[in-house]
Amino acid sequence: MDKRLFFPSRIDEEGMYQLFVTEVVNPGDFSKVATEYDPKIAALIKGIVPSPSYTYVLVNALGASEFWGSNVNGDSFPERGLGHEGNGYGYKTFELYARPFPHHRNKSDEFAFGKVMASVYNTRMHRVELLLQLDVKRARIVGAGYVINRILKGELPDVSMGARVPFDVCSICGPPIETLWELPVQEILRRAYLPNNNPQKFNGIAKRFSDYCEHLKGCIGKIWHDGRIVTAVNMYPKFFDISFVFIGADSTAKVLRKVATAGQPFFMPSAMLAEQFGVYKGQEKRANIGKVAELIKDIPAKDVQVIRGTLSKMDSLTCCEPDINKNTLDNLSSQFPLKTILDSLGYGGVLVKPREFQRMVLVSKGYKDVADVMDSNNVCFDPPARDELPAPTNSSLIPSFDSSILESIKQLLPQRSFFGPALNKRVVVLNIKKVAPPLTKTASSDVPDQYKHILDGFSKMYAQYRSDLIKVAHLESISRRNPYLLGALGVETSDELWKLAAVGVDAKKVPWQALLAIVPLTYLYAAHLKRAGIKNNEELNVIQKFITNNPSFTSATLFNVSKAALRI
Repeated sequence: MDKRLFFPSRIDEEGMYQLFVTEVVNPGDFSKVATEYDPKIAALIKGIVPSPSYTYVLVNALGASEFWGSNVNGDSFPERGLGHEGNGYGYKTFELYARPFPHHRNKSDEFAFGKVMASVYNTRMHRVELLLQLDVKRARIVGAGYVINRILKGELPDVSMGARVPFDVCSICGPPIETLWELPVQEILRRAYLPNNNPQKFNGIAKRFSDYCEHLKGCIGKIWHDGRIVTAVNMYPKFFDISFVFIGADSTAKVLRKVATAGQPFFMPSAMLAEQFGVYKGQEKRANIGKVAELIKDIPAKDVQVIRGTLSKMDSLTCCEPDINKNTLDNLSSQFPLKTILDSLGYGGVLVKPREFQRMVLVSKGYKDVADVMDSNNVCFDPPARDELPAPTNSSLIPSFDSSILESIKQLLPQRSFFGPALNKRVVVLNIKKVAPPLTKTASSDVPDQYKHILDGFSKMYAQYRSDLIKVAHLESISRRNPYLLGALGVETSDELWKLAAVGVDAKKVPWQALLAIVPLTYLYAAHLKRAGIKNNEELNVIQKFITNNPSFTSATLFNVSKAALRI
């Protein structure tokens, strides 16, 4: 059974770095923190000669479940198996079989861009520690340059491991692990698949997902009524790859520190951390959130015309928006993580269309051939309804912005961005010339069978993306550190991004403060989604509630604007 284990470098709910993340140092400064690490790792690091050709990172791969518990995917690794030294299973298999890959592209060594120099089991910390050597030139060739860039900037990319196990053991209905250690693997599997009436049969053991018990299928990660946690116990893990990704799900694995670069140590300033985590001018910002929320909640009596006018022209507005070129989508998807692409486009006010989203996901996962076939057959998932979006996820608060992504579609910004003069001009055109929306084919019963099983997954992913797009709230802080963004959008200050024309409304009769957030929020709510399965008046109420319930969006992007508007 092959497994994919995710381990993030996230911040916790209080905005603090999780365990083991320390300051970035070079080998010469390593002695002051070397006691945290296994002596073998410490000795190797001290012997590294900094080179511009290589970047070295120390990764806390994962910890023994007796001390660290399971990850949120419900996998646990007993110390006896994880700490085993041998080529069949345990921590040494990282060194023997695993290589660094970008985004799980581990089907061929041609995508590898480094090696595992050492893998040790730290008996004091009860964890696996890896020293990786990343080849800078090779990373650029295989499309993993973003990994090097983020590490050199002092960021901590998530890591993901591929593991192969002969079977999983349910922590609830499986036999005691101590009993299983005394038996050969083949005997365990033989007894696991005996008839139910055989007294020798082992329950709760599966060598494939389809054989999982009811606990692992439906309750993994939950606390059972007797206080035990439902986990899949991995007794004999054999690790075959380590990938750098930007999603994750574990509390112990990190890229711990950049060990050496071209001889220059890197220390991330606390001010930079504060700004990246959105805590700049904390007291002032908190004080204004209430005032902005007050403004937004005061809008509904005046904004119905704005929302109704925007909704009525939404189809015409979106049908006039040109598609992002396929080659551009493919190039971006092979160079950057999907999250960075979506975030960067979002900061430019570009909302990705379903067909574009589908292609980027497929290409980023290495399935360009599938993307081509689906495009040539005009197959695309059904977008979710406007009233069916999930709650935003609580993912990383670190803004993910790369100006080169916006540069690649700069010529499309006037036709795609929902900010400032871009949307302004499109609205004016719509008021002068009525444009009928084109007929498009979406996923339906006539879609080939081989695609049906993945289309629903795309729809759910797109729904989550649309919900998380509210994180464009970081735009105000992003734009202050990235003047390019404002220039690309044709404005000089972040205030101007929100001075939008009212669609079908006499602006003189509606307070300009009300127009600042309503039009783009209505666009975010409605564009490229199916109409809500409710009456028009009910949908108006939904949008008003949507706007009212997202004061954080407005508080961040309209921080300076609200000062002027409210005279504070």
